[in-house]
Formats: sequence, C-alpha cells, structure tokens
Amino acid sequence: LFNNLVLVTIMKLFVITILINLIITCISSDYHEALDIRNKRYLNTDDKGNEDYDGHGCCLSCGEFFCHSLNKCIDDWDSCDLGYYDSNECKYYYNNTIQGFAFDLSSYQVDINDYYEVSDEVSHPKQHFKYYFNLCEKVNSNLLPDSCQKTVGTATETCSDDAFAYQYFSADWDYETCYRLSSCVKTEKNIELGLLDPVEPASGIYIKYYGGNTCANSYADKEACDAVITKNGYNTTYCGRSFRLNINCNDEIKEIPEKEEVEENAGCAYEATINHRMGCPIQCPRNSITKRVCSGRGLCFYSGYDSGETVDNLIDTVGLECICEKGFYGDACESAGMLTMAAYSTGAPVWLLVTFVLLFILTIFILIATSFDKILLLFQGDFEGALPFLFGYRAAPDGRGFYSNVQDNDYI
Repeated sequence: LFNNLVLVTIMKLFVITILINLIITCISSDYHEALDIRNKRYLNTDDKGNEDYDGHGCCLSCGEFFCHSLNKCIDDWDSCDLGYYDSNECKYYYNNTIQGFAFDLSSYQVDINDYYEVSDEVSHPKQHFKYYFNLCEKVNSNLLPDSCQKTVGTATETCSDDAFAYQYFSADWDYETCYRLSSCVKTEKNIELGLLDPVEPASGIYIKYYGGNTCANSYADKEACDAVITKNGYNTTYCGRSFRLNINCNDEIKEIPEKEEVEENAGCAYEATINHRMGCPIQCPRNSITKRVCSGRGLCFYSGYDSGETVDNLIDTVGLECICEKGFYGDACESAGMLTMAAYSTGAPVWLLVTFVLLFILTIFILIATSFDKILLLFQGDFEGALPFLFGYRAAPDGRGFYSNVQDNDYI
C-alpha cells in the first residue's frame, strides 16, 4: 500500500510539471515560427485550404516556382535564367540581387604555354583517350601532339586554329588521331558556364565548350546531338564535338586530377566530373584564419531554395550559409561545441527540455522544504503522522487501511 501511495505522488508531480511546460510551450510558440523562418519553409494555403503557396504567390502544389530573373511564377524550371556568365572574366553570376553570389574560375586559368590534361580512366588497356583543355582560354595547339595541329572531322572540315579543348586518341598499334572539341565549326556559342543544379545552386558549376570537329549523327543509344551541323545544305547531319567539365564544390581539393572518367552521354558530347574548390561560390562563409569554406567542417548552402520549393516573403534574408557537421557551429563552422544544426532540425528547443528538468527538481525541493517535519516522521516510522500531509490520506481507526482526507467514507 505504501508503494502505491508513493507512485500516486510521483504521478502527481509529473502531471504538474507537464502542465507547467505546456503553458510555457504555448507562450513561446513564436519559437517555432522563428524556426520556420530560419529554415525558410513557409507554406501557405488559399482561402479554401486546398493548395500550397509560397510568399511570392506561386502555387507549389500546382508545380509552380518563382523565377527571380523573370520576377514571376513559372511551371517550367528550365525557362528561368537564374544567372549569367562572362566568358571573358570566366565568372558566373547567380541571382543578380543583394543575395546573389558568383563563381570565379579565372584564378585557375593557365597561361598560353600550359594546359590541363585529363586521361580517361576507363579506356581500353590498349586504347588511350586524353583531353587537353584550359578554362575560358584557348590551348596552343603547338604544345600538343602533331596530330592536333590540324584536325579533320567526319564532315571533312579541317581546323587549325587554337581551341578551348581537344580529344587525343592513341593506340598501342602505333595509331593516333586528334579532334578539336570547340572553335572549329560554327555554332550558336563556343563556351558556356552554368549551375550544376539550379535547385541547389551553391553545389557547383560547369563549363562547356561547343563547336568541335564533326562526327556522325548516328548514336541511337545516346541522347541527341546538342549541336547539329548540316553540311552545305545536304540532308546529312553531323554532331559538333563538345566538352563539358562539371565542378562540384569541394574546398579540400585544389588540383585538377590527371585521371577521371569521361562519359559520352550524347553524340560526341564528352563530359567529366571533378571535385574542386573552384566549384564553390566565392561568397561562401570562410574561416577567417584558414580561409577554408565552412572551415572544412560543413556544407556551403543557398537557403533560398529547399527541394525545389521557393521561399517565403522573407526572400531578402536568404543567402549563402554553412550547414555545420555535428559538434561545430558558427557562421563558418569555426566553433566547436554542442550547438549544431541538429538542434534546429529536431523541432524541440533545448532550453525547453532543460526547463522541464529544472522545474521537476524545483517541485521536489519545494515539497521537501514545506513538509520536512512530516518526512522526518516518515523516516522515524510514524506513518500515521506523515501520510495525511504527504499523500492526502489518514489512517483508518482500526489500523487496517487509510481514509481519504476529502471524503471520510473513501476507504482504501
């Protein structure tokens, strides 16, 4: 019986503490609103509550997005030109507003007497493909193998001017050939810079060269040519060779690899993907001492977009920020400690949990302080004197149980 009474008392204390915390949670409901603002994930509904809208009035549930450059809602993401590039500066500018940022490849350009060389690591053991290129600058063909001095395409065009990129093939049976991957045949553009992923614009950038030597437009197992060439008005069409370098943001890597897989996703459109620090926006938060992006302890992230959904009407507050690894915090993840992004993503404020524990302990202390003499009687074995105050019951006259202090006939 005594154990049951102690259990009832503990339950009373627990219920009281829960009620107090519920009151605090209701009062501090603005915390959750602030959390939503931080995560930039407002979703609103119309008057009928049927559809989700963002702060720009775009119907998210209808598949609409807000395009900053067009300043309107659209349903085709590819139709939104999110930024622009300057090939002379070798820079790409995203979202030309106060929240915008830029990628700068110019500091990784090599001079006229040098170039980058990447070997395709999945080449046949006796067949070897190499790719020579520069960044927004042409490669001097006189520095390359003799077969690259003058190149001939499938459409019999001959090119001898310097190009941004070349493909060189050699075989163990004493055979070699070379093709220009840009600046050979006329196309709409020779060079292009853009985002790897418009939904996560800070994740990286690509640079692509167009208008190389032609090849046959007959790759049924691949995508269509991205540059179709027609020779002298004939019905025969050709693909213009191209080269694209995808650059993921990785601040730890400062060298372009000598070997990498080069894919041919479309007809004669060659594509390599690398990790490199030049794939990180120059505005990413950096450690003031090491100059590392997010101090090498986190991910540079553009908070203006979340899984393709546009943000709320607080668009002026978004920008580049660091998502820190567990155990680090700060604008550039420069501080070590317990405050991490996980604390924000759980949806439960840490201080509320601390308050819960403190209130529970405080309740125990108050009970002890106000009934110390009764507790002392309990330890001395005087249950009849201690129980009425502590548990709300008094001993039955016959000593065989207890009566409730509220109703005399409530016998247990």
